Amino acid sequence: MAIGQQLSRGSDDGVCLGQASTDKIGFFGLATPVVQQSAGTAYTKTTTTTTTTTALTVDITALGALVNALRTSLVNLGLVA
Repeated sequence: MAIGQQLSRGSDDGVCLGQASTDKIGFFGLATPVVQQSAGTAYTKTTTTTTTTTALTVDITALGALVNALRTSLVNLGLVA
C-alpha cells in the first residue's frame, strides 16, 4: 500500500502536534478536533484493614471510573471508535 503523505521532519527530534493545550487535534477524520483532554483523577487503591466486599466494591468502582474516563478521552480524539 502506498503512503499518501508522511508527517516527519527527517530528524530524531520527533514531531509534536499542537503548540498549546488549547490547540485542537483529531484523528482519522472521524472525530471533531478537540483540545487536550484532562488527566482526571489518578486511581488510588483504597486501604483497609478488613477484608470486606464493600471495600472491594469501592476499589473496583474507582478503577472502572478511571478506565471509562480514559476511554472517553480516546473516543473524543478519534483514536478508538
